[in-house]
Amino acid sequence: MIKAKFKCDHVDLKDENEYITLNVVTDDGGECNRQWSKFTPSGSLDLVISNEKAHGKFEVGKCYYVYIEETEQ
Repeated sequence: MIKAKFKCDHVDLKDENEYITLNVVTDDGGECNRQWSKFTPSGSLDLVISNEKAHGKFEVGKCYYVYIEETEQ
């Protein structure tokens, strides 16, 4: 499993969908982030959330962990 740290840079509600942009945390924010970004220097994740019950879960400027785990097809 891979644990990635992302920061929410954009949230937009349009046409009943919520558009989210997350970018990998870089060296901003202290030693913990510098150590982390040393091994994952770049990356981004764009989400479109159509379920209104799931809207509002992301906030610009906050950081989130994303877990990536292999699965069968």
